[in-house]
Amino acid sequence: MNNLLSNIPASVQLYLPALGVLLLATIVLLVLRTILKRHIKALRARAEKPRHLTVLELIHRILLPVLFLVTLSFALTLTQFSTTVRKIINIGFLMVGTYIAIRATNRIVETTFITLVEKDPRRTTQANNLKVLLSFIQLLVWAAGILILLSTLGVDITTAVAGLGIGGIAVAVAAQGTLGDLFSYFVILFDHPFGIGDYIVFDDKSGTVEKIGVKSTQIRVKNGELLIVANKDLTASRIHNYKRMEKRLLVATYNIPFDTPYEKLEKIPSLIAQVVSSIKTFEGITLDRSHFKTIGKATYEFESAFYVPSPGYIDLLNVQNEMNYKMVKLFEEEGIRFAVPTYKLQED
Repeated sequence: MNNLLSNIPASVQLYLPALGVLLLATIVLLVLRTILKRHIKALRARAEKPRHLTVLELIHRILLPVLFLVTLSFALTLTQFSTTVRKIINIGFLMVGTYIAIRATNRIVETTFITLVEKDPRRTTQANNLKVLLSFIQLLVWAAGILILLSTLGVDITTAVAGLGIGGIAVAVAAQGTLGDLFSYFVILFDHPFGIGDYIVFDDKSGTVEKIGVKSTQIRVKNGELLIVANKDLTASRIHNYKRMEKRLLVATYNIPFDTPYEKLEKIPSLIAQVVSSIKTFEGITLDRSHFKTIGKATYEFESAFYVPSPGYIDLLNVQNEMNYKMVKLFEEEGIRFAVPTYKLQED
């Protein structure tokens, strides 16, 4: 071995430790890379992808190159270079490190957006908007990374940043309304007060949400018109989302004349319960209460409340329609007259 080394020039022997470390690290990292690649491929083939797949992909794409970079940096410390060469090497490390950091950040952002869409299937209709937003954020990450790199290399970026700041203020003032709508879009996107297909009521308007855009939301109102509403106006309003109701509570008040005999008054709560239990238009209707509520100025007042297990307004009307017919028929059979019935709708 000594004879072999003696045949190698002294200038080359100086680099042998670095080459040995680099070679060993490269072999280890290549083995790890091969194992990870096979494991990731197997996980991707599954119908349900496990949560740790993203972590393994980040290790494969980001961590392994970083480890190689660290190993290379350590290997270079075992060698002797001139100041100029060392400076060039450091600049190269900074550039590669910045590139890896930007790639890692953008990958994390992309994974977050994909998870956001997959978590709520209704957001798939906003996929195009999300792609535009994702590209914009990734562009900002690249710009920030390049500015940080230039600042680290000693380049004076104060003027450029100041120029961007002044330009940004000018653009913000000029596009104040648009930026307000864009910010409101982010609120809708992440807070998700409503989604595509939801029936909402805001101010004095109501309709079904058809499209959520970056600047405005399209709502189909009852008469068929398409209402375009700025996102800023929507988020500033009090929104009632009827799509997410699981059931509706219908409260019915029946006014009975004062000349109705006591024996018949006593039957009314049980008669109402009998009608509610016999409704066939919709299954699962449950009676909440039925009482002789009060003695009014001109009539006796009976109040009943029952739940309709559907958010649909038409379902509610169909149930109310059947109940009214049955109430009229049953009260006629019992010889009970109505005064003035009133209804009040409550949401649960």
